[in-house]
Amino acid sequence: MQIPYLSVAIISILLDLAAGFPPYRRDASGGSPSVVVKNSCSYSIIAGTSENGKLYGDSTSVSAGQSHTFTYPSSWEGRVWARTSCEGQVCKYSGLWAPTTLAEFNFKPGNIETMYDISLVDGWNLPMTITPDSKTSNPYNLQKHCGTPACKSLPSCPQGFESKDNSTGKAVACQSACSHFQTPEYCCTGAYGENTCKPSRYADAAKSTCPDAYSYAYDDATSVYSCGATSFTVEFCPH
Repeated sequence: MQIPYLSVAIISILLDLAAGFPPYRRDASGGSPSVVVKNSCSYSIIAGTSENGKLYGDSTSVSAGQSHTFTYPSSWEGRVWARTSCEGQVCKYSGLWAPTTLAEFNFKPGNIETMYDISLVDGWNLPMTITPDSKTSNPYNLQKHCGTPACKSLPSCPQGFESKDNSTGKAVACQSACSHFQTPEYCCTGAYGENTCKPSRYADAAKSTCPDAYSYAYDDATSVYSCGATSFTVEFCPH
């Protein structure tokens, strides 16, 4: 479950309609959307990607200092992540029950700009940055237009929130409050929907460390980026 997907889509529409402005347009260079996973860690990672609405996706090993490119259709919404170790289907899944730091993308067909963000809503495991591979015009002077969201130092993990490797028992990630408690209050569901959901003290603590990233499901105002680029680099363990 990852509610920000819906939020980003809504914001995309609102941006197109706000103050009578025309839709933000992508540069004519176009091309198939792609995300380059750059491994700047000192160890190998398993990079994964999955489309919104699908439980599992694809994954591949990326050695230290190396990169891998995921290519997508012109209209694609989903996530990119990485793990230090995993087995079986877990390597192809990231979400509420197997938290990772997420890079989220909403690629639009035609000339509509791409929406992107870093999300800690399900939890986190590796530092990350997202960089558009080209800059595009910013006619409305948006603050986060073609910016590089970063979470270079991970938030502290509350006691008991550790997500452990089943085979080794070693902590490999940290759960968010939603992943840990799985209640409407922390997951922004049911009576705690968009108009009533507020950041918890756990979300506030994560936000203070990574102010560019989603800390809870409706953290749109400070976390959504847009750019006309169709190619991005997601760097893990950025320097």
